[in-house]
Amino acid sequence: MEGKVVIVTGANAGIGLETARQLYAKGAHVIVACRSQQRAESAIQNIKSTTKSNGKLEFIPLALDSFTSVHDFAGRFKQKRLPLHVLVCNAGLNSYSVPPDQQRTTEGFDFMWQVNYLSHFLLTQLLLEDLKKSAPSRIVNLSSVMHRIGNPDFARHEADKSSSKKVSGSYNDSKLAMALISYEMQERLAGDNITVHACNPGAVNSEIWRATLKTGPLSPLFATIKRSIMLKPAQGCTPSVSAASDPQLGDRRTRYINPYWHPAGGNIAKQQPVKAFKCFGLVPFVCQLFDALSTFGGPTEATPTKAARDMVNAKRLYELSEREKHEQEESWFTSEAFQIWK
Repeated sequence: MEGKVVIVTGANAGIGLETARQLYAKGAHVIVACRSQQRAESAIQNIKSTTKSNGKLEFIPLALDSFTSVHDFAGRFKQKRLPLHVLVCNAGLNSYSVPPDQQRTTEGFDFMWQVNYLSHFLLTQLLLEDLKKSAPSRIVNLSSVMHRIGNPDFARHEADKSSSKKVSGSYNDSKLAMALISYEMQERLAGDNITVHACNPGAVNSEIWRATLKTGPLSPLFATIKRSIMLKPAQGCTPSVSAASDPQLGDRRTRYINPYWHPAGGNIAKQQPVKAFKCFGLVPFVCQLFDALSTFGGPTEATPTKAARDMVNAKRLYELSEREKHEQEESWFTSEAFQIWK
């Protein structure tokens, strides 16, 4: 990875921090893309103090709950005249990490849908020419075991500025979308020598759970469960690091990679799809529990659900996302923020 330029969203904490650390250790020039400059600088200091490398780390601000910020980030990156070899779309939130008063973004989208998926789609499109010029290059999209219960009716996520409520199941939908769009992008970009992968980091004890059962009688139990059976961020990042850097994985074929051992083989081995267990409101818990009880085995190629590989729905998702992108760009180019940025 020496001489390679990599963008990692959400690189200030958790899986993103460890992804940045390991790619930096391989000699990459890593762009830490996150909201807080203070947390980014702390993360950069942490990485440099613990990791020997000839690589480079720098911060560019990015708030994924704002399309204006996404455009600003892309503009700042382009001004540096750097190549772009890998884009890791890592940042994400779940229902435990979204404040109750922030269920909708200023653009009117469900908060998790925009942060986890739609802003990453926009960011990828804005940086696509940079990826093409730097080919062979890669895009790494963070999915999740929860894609198994996502709803492919993505049109229900279209902006509704009159609503302040979250869309039910938006986390699961966003992770299904991240898997689906990976296959669709690969179809469209194979001729440009760009490889697109989807990764499931597994059940990881990271900051995404920061607001879960902080107080109350069950708090100590949940803290023990997180420490005992969930993966560490340094383990959860291995699918992303492999997807970004493994020489074998640059062949313009999308893989769905997770960090769990399977008897079918070792690293990057074929797995069979795991069916979601429909047990009323316990579905998300069971999906995460299945991952949490699995054995860490390093990056392993798995098979996502059929819904995550449905190319008809993948095309519809791409077209829907493109439409939303164009609508937001029309607003952006006529906005006061664009005039200031320009």
